[in-house]
Amino acid sequence: MKHKGFVLFVVMIFLLIMSMLGIAMFGGFISDQKNASNLREKQRAIEAAETAMDGMQYWVQRADFIYPGTWNVGVACSATTTQVGTTPVVCNTPLANPATLPWAPYSNTYQPSAMSVNAAGGANTYATTTNTYIEFMGTTSTNPSTALYRITTTAQGGNATAASVLQTVYQVRATVSDASGG
Repeated sequence: MKHKGFVLFVVMIFLLIMSMLGIAMFGGFISDQKNASNLREKQRAIEAAETAMDGMQYWVQRADFIYPGTWNVGVACSATTTQVGTTPVVCNTPLANPATLPWAPYSNTYQPSAMSVNAAGGANTYATTTNTYIEFMGTTSTNPSTALYRITTTAQGGNATAASVLQTVYQVRATVSDASGG
């Protein structure tokens, strides 16, 4: 008769072990959800920065913006430099540290038409507009005349902690063609 309470004791230990496993699995599920959410917001930030990069490459390719007879060599950008409308400003000085946000002293803002911005973040919104910086790096040759522009963009996802910085060097060629067909 010494074994009467043994089954109850074993069942209670088994129940305790199963409860601890369930709690540990639940904690793992919550951690997975947080990781997935952070990954989604980081991906949204990268996609927004890529969209801004595409927009700036469009401007750099425009003959009337970059090469209206001479290269757009930029200006010394500072905190008082202002962007006129949607036309970006080309700077002739590099960013001191592109990875440190927010950028100082100057950057262009660019908001794609489908981008909804809300400083508080949230679903289907971005924490800030994208920021871009176009730097004239110099000319590379004379025939055909070419110039290099470093384009740096940054964007944030639905919160300020999900940020991305992209950078590329874009080479532009100035070509002259006979449009008369002759």
